[in-house]
Parts: sequence; C-alpha cells; structure tokens
Amino acid sequence: MIRGWCPSLHEPMASGDGLLVRVKPPLGELPATAAVVLAEAAAAFGNGAIELTGRGALQFRGMTAESAGRFAAVAVGLGLAAADAAVERRRSVLVSPLAEARVIALARALEAAIVADDGLAALPAKFGFGVEGGGVLPLGGGADITLVVEARRCLVVPDGADRAIVVDDAVPAVLRMAHAFLAVAGDERRMRHVGARVLEGLDTVPFQAAEPLPAIGWLPGGMTGAGLRFGAMDAAVLTGLAGLAGGDRMLRLTPWRAVLVPGAPDEAALERLGLIIAEDDPVLQVSACVGAPGCVSGSVATRSLAAGLRPGPEETIHVSGCDKGCAHPGSAALTFVGRDGKFDVVRSGRAGDPPVQRGLTPAEVMQVR
Repeated sequence: MIRGWCPSLHEPMASGDGLLVRVKPPLGELPATAAVVLAEAAAAFGNGAIELTGRGALQFRGMTAESAGRFAAVAVGLGLAAADAAVERRRSVLVSPLAEARVIALARALEAAIVADDGLAALPAKFGFGVEGGGVLPLGGGADITLVVEARRCLVVPDGADRAIVVDDAVPAVLRMAHAFLAVAGDERRMRHVGARVLEGLDTVPFQAAEPLPAIGWLPGGMTGAGLRFGAMDAAVLTGLAGLAGGDRMLRLTPWRAVLVPGAPDEAALERLGLIIAEDDPVLQVSACVGAPGCVSGSVATRSLAAGLRPGPEETIHVSGCDKGCAHPGSAALTFVGRDGKFDVVRSGRAGDPPVQRGLTPAEVMQVR
C-alpha cells in the first residue's frame, strides 16, 4: 500500500483480502433502500466486510478487478457516486451531522462547484472539504478546508490554522483557497503543511474549532447514534441498520465510527447487531485498523488484541498494524505498532513516532500501563 494514496470507487486498492473500494454518499446521507442494495452488493461482489472511514465514507473489502467494476456500477446507479473517476476522486465534502437546512444547502452547492471545477482534478486523493454548521455534533476540524457557517458570517479555515478568513461569497472563497493550495503545495499533500502560506497577505480573524461530542445514543432531531466497533461491520449489520431506520429513512454517516439512525430504534435490536449504544463504552476509546492478514502492510493481528484492551478514564489507545497509523492518524496516549510480527509501544504520540519499547508479544502488550 502506498503511503498517502487513497482508494476510491473507481480506483480500488489492493489489500491482503482482495481489492477495497470506497463509496462516499453525498454529504454522508445514505437512504435505507440504497443501504440494503449496497449490503447485497458487498456480499455478492466482495467478502461482505464494510468499514466506516474517518471521512464518513464506506469502505468495502474483498473484491476482484471484475467484481469491483460491477460493484461500482451499482453505486453509481444508486446515485451515490459519480461515473467519472476524476470527479469521484475529488468529490469529498463532509457536513456536520444534524446541520440545519441552510448549512446543508451550502454543502450541496459546494459539492456541485467542486464537481464542476476541472482545475481541482490535481488535488491529492486524501484532500477533503468540510462544512461546519455547529449544532450538537460539530465536525471539530479535520478537513483540509472547512467552511464554518455562523449566525451572521461565514469563515473559511485551512486545516491546522488558528486563523480564518471572513467571507461573503462562501462557495467561491472555498474554491479560491483550494486553488491557492495547489499553487503553493509543491510535494505537500495536505493543507496543514502549507496553511500558513495560503493565508499570507489575507485579513484573518482568530478561530478555534469546536470539540466534537460523542455521536452515540439518543440525539436531538429524532436521531439515534449507533457506534461500530473499530468502525467495522458486515453486510448483515448494514442491512439491519437500514431496517431499523424510521422517520425519513435516511442513515447519516459520521467520521466518528458511528451511524445516525432516524427515529428511536429498539436498543435491544441495536445490541443484537453488535452496535454500541452507550457513549461511555470504553471500546470507543480504542482504535484499530484491519491489520494482518487483511492488510498487506500489517504484520500483526490488531482487532482481536484491541478488543481485550481496557483503557483508563479518557485514555485513548491505538493498535496499528504498521507505522502508517491509518485507523487513527492523530496522537494517542498509547499506540501499539506492529513490526515483524510483534508490537512497538509509542506513548503520547502517533504510529510513526519513535517507540519507547520494541518487540512486545500480544501477552506483553496486555500488561502495558
């Protein structure tokens, strides 16, 4: 797997269990009827394994070159993806869940503008946009460029910056910042590395991103947040979620390993699907990638180990199959990194940071505090 490269629907990535592809439902909204069809296609054309990514996309595993093409045709036919590979690659707009109507309208306008701007085809595959509307589930940053809609103004914020520009023409301003990134980026692939240069010479105001809250349990607006253990589920769980959807029957995907289900589904039914319904469940503090043998870069099994870890209060733990840290790019209190079949230990850092211990067995990992 190439560091910094991202698979899309039309550009699968080879992994240990076959090809994987991603579906990015527009603005994270997935109709229950479409979810059922996707689940059937995941089982028919892949191995049925599905993951929810940190950008609110669905990742489907275990496909072949032939079946991935057939799966892509299904997703396009459902209106969940663009038929053009270049358009689909750059169509990455995440909107804060439960955002009000005017925020969603701006997000739709932004996505349409990005699709229409062929000059943005040069953006890196991981580059993403966010539209932040506050509310009970703010995005809390994470996109390369975020449009923040406030009561009387709009802000455009490059990732990693504590400054923002105030704009009247929100969508064109976001596009201008994207083109400014392309003008100065060089070999850099993410906005956080060049954001200060993009803001040079512009009038800015201080900015601090809101902290995201747990998207689990009963939420305002008639939604219930259901958490996925390590962001993973199978086709049967996706079908089950679709069957539990009430209200407008529109599932909302989040970047926090949770799916928002309209209505008040029976808690017992959610638990039978293996979903997390308590916001204080300690498994939410543990991140783990698919590891070996699902990933060719992983040399260790990850999720079986992660399931047995017990984090302390407010402690985050990350189990990574290799030093790329795909499941949790940020810092964690404890990170266990696979290397040559054993684990290195990183404290208060990322998977690629220097370890403080090397070569631990799974049993020894369980004793680390």
